[in-house]
This record gives sequence, C-alpha cells and structure tokens, in this order.
Amino acid sequence: SIPSRSARQMEDGSSPSFSEKQTLDACAYCFDVLINSFDAKHKIPQPDLPKSDFPLFVTWKIYNNRKQYWNLRGCIGTFQKQPLLSGLKDYALTSAFKDTRFDPMSQDEVTSLAVNTSFLTNFEDAKDCFDWEVNKKMKLTLYLMRL
Repeated sequence: SIPSRSARQMEDGSSPSFSEKQTLDACAYCFDVLINSFDAKHKIPQPDLPKSDFPLFVTWKIYNNRKQYWNLRGCIGTFQKQPLLSGLKDYALTSAFKDTRFDPMSQDEVTSLAVNTSFLTNFEDAKDCFDWEVNKKMKLTLYLMRL
C-alpha cells in the first residue's frame, strides 16, 4: 500500500518546538486543505501546532507505480516568517496548484500523494551576499538563466 503522509524534520534531525505528533499533524493539515479545495464539505480539523511564525516549505510527491518511486509533484515555500496555520494552508495550495513546473493537481492524484513540511529556523544575519559557507547539511544548486 502507498503511504499517504510523510513528514520531514529539520536537516539536523530536530523540529523547532514540534513533537512528532505535531509534525505529522502539520502534514495531515496540508492534506485536509488540499482535499477541501476539491470538496468544500470536507472538514479541516485545526491541529495543535505552535503559535509561532516560521519560514516554511510544502513539498508534494506522487508515487509512480510503474517505476516504483516517488516523483516531485510540487514544492513552494518562503523564507519570510508566516503564521504557521495560514502559511501551511497557503503553501499547501500554492505548491499543489501553482508550481509552474507542473500542471495543477487533480483530485484523482490525492490517493497517490505524500507531503513533506519543512520549517526553517536558526537564521543568521550576514554581512553581505558572500557571507556563507557550504557544509554537509547544505545543498547548493545554481541555475544559469539567459535573459
């Protein structure tokens, strides 16, 4: 059977003030928001999450039965702090319907989806745009675009 939910913790393995249940609840909340967008009668339970603001990302993956692996289906977030519930709602829907790399999600895909939520913490002030170091926990991807 295909898992319908997943959760991602911080790169260092911690969750900022989140229990494992809260992390899973954040993922379940994203699913409820998505399902509600297709069926307004679907109720969205309010999860017990921290009342803090966080930069966050919501990543959807879809299971490919033929190839037996997960494919990226949408991922959008922000480095700006968001109230957690409204941020999760906004970015669950934005990553599902407005990630320009993909067609908008359909209701038929819901049973094949998994979601990851990422909450970003421990930012440091930088002197300038060159004040950073690559480390084991950081992946850097650069894209060259022609204008």
